[in-house]
Amino acid sequence: MWSLCPAVPATPGNSVLSAWEDQLALNTGAFVYLDVSLAETFPACNSSASGEYPFLHTGEDGRNVYVVPLHQPETANYMSRMMIPISDAAEALLSDGFLDFEGEAILQGSGVFFVDLMDDPHSGPLYRLVPAPYSVETAQMLTCTRTISGASGLVARTLGFVRHCMTGF
Repeated sequence: MWSLCPAVPATPGNSVLSAWEDQLALNTGAFVYLDVSLAETFPACNSSASGEYPFLHTGEDGRNVYVVPLHQPETANYMSRMMIPISDAAEALLSDGFLDFEGEAILQGSGVFFVDLMDDPHSGPLYRLVPAPYSVETAQMLTCTRTISGASGLVARTLGFVRHCMTGF
């Protein structure tokens, strides 16, 4: 489990956050499998100078979103971010176990998401992860990716790929 707050030993660090941003940029406009376990510690988050803490936000419509800055801002108003609409993910047919304990600020779950880029030249890129609608193709994508990511070793991954990813056999 990662903690997203500075001064917490398990913080992923700028290199990991940059890798996340690189992967999101490469997959913009595509479906991805997300398996996430994030936590924030309020005392550490509240001491941060960034305006993005805490990460869990409730909109006017009562729906929860999780907004994660992908690196510390270079300027006060410009920062790349990743947004996961938690309420939508929890209701999606192709996501499993999205939790948003407001008192503990834990986000945990997996699912298929579409990477949507909302780019603003003034505030920076916002990668919005939209839960995938159910279809035969996205259901197979979820099964295939979950099987491969959960398998340990080359043989297990290969067998999982053959059983769950190859169609028509």
